[in-house]
Amino acid sequence: MRTTYHFGSLIKELDYAGYPRTGGHFLNYCLAGLFDIVTPPHRHLNNAEAVERQSELNPDVLYALDLRDSAVPFQPLQLNPGGRASHDVPTVSGRATLVLIRGPIATAYSRYRVERDRWGGITELTVDWLREEFTRFSAFYNTCLDVLEQQGERGLLVRWEDLVAGPEAMERLVAFVGLAPKLKCSFVWSMLRFGNFVRPGARTFYRSGNSAAWTGDARWLDTLSAVPDISFERLGYGTIGGYLASVESDETVSAGGPLVAGGS
Repeated sequence: MRTTYHFGSLIKELDYAGYPRTGGHFLNYCLAGLFDIVTPPHRHLNNAEAVERQSELNPDVLYALDLRDSAVPFQPLQLNPGGRASHDVPTVSGRATLVLIRGPIATAYSRYRVERDRWGGITELTVDWLREEFTRFSAFYNTCLDVLEQQGERGLLVRWEDLVAGPEAMERLVAFVGLAPKLKCSFVWSMLRFGNFVRPGARTFYRSGNSAAWTGDARWLDTLSAVPDISFERLGYGTIGGYLASVESDETVSAGGPLVAGGS
């Protein structure tokens, strides 16, 4: 008579996409706290710079995200980048597709800061760099929206602003994935609140978690004001002129996104 049995579970796959500095790492940690993430080997897996980023995070939070409710069975979820890399646009498929987006001004400012302070890719902020960055951002997400429209119920757009505002966005994400979370959404969200998530001190990758940080940078504001006005309204955001007007009227709460909150 058999005395041992082996129980397994088919891997569920989820395609995902997001533009650089829209909070992709934050989303990954949300998913890691909610689900049993499995990742096939890839060329970035042991990248020294990427591994070093974790030194800016609170190790107790990373430990907590590995915990699980003992009543929830192991249910592997594999994350597939939309294209050949994590920042490629997604393609129409039979799998569920998740797209992460964040306010365009906060995203561009975050990318500018990390390129300047961590990677040395920018030595001087210019109007041309900003215009090209906004053009790439718009093209990326217009393509994403086209794909999501074709995916129908198999597609979900998640806003970074909603993820950081409260656990409700995580609850919608859990319902979309269709797996029981291994930890409560409210617990994962509380662990990932920015002040708890990062280590104190200077950081160059996980910066301030503040979407309105750009409003206090005079050089950024001067350069942004010289960029021809661009509308991001199809993406659920405003115009460059509207963002600048909100700063002039001291509406800093809504300076980074739809009503906004973002991160730098």
